[in-house]
Amino acid sequence: MTVRELVTRLCELQQDLEVLCYTEDQDLLRPRLGFTLLEITGVSVVDAEKCRVEERPYLKLKKTPHSQKHALIEITGDF
Repeated sequence: MTVRELVTRLCELQQDLEVLCYTEDQDLLRPRLGFTLLEITGVSVVDAEKCRVEERPYLKLKKTPHSQKHALIEITGDF
């Protein structure tokens, strides 16, 4: 995704949304040395509730009385 594409997508969203990043890439869930390059693959808005699972930040991806809208940037290490 280019900067222009990312800016265009983000400008379409409500300007006061909190922006979070996430990945489902299994390689990024293991300890790694050095650094990992990541590519943005998508931008979306979800109703979710922030919480912790086993002391790690997590989102409950559903509308609840405590949920808020969040802008999510999907990333991958496989490009």
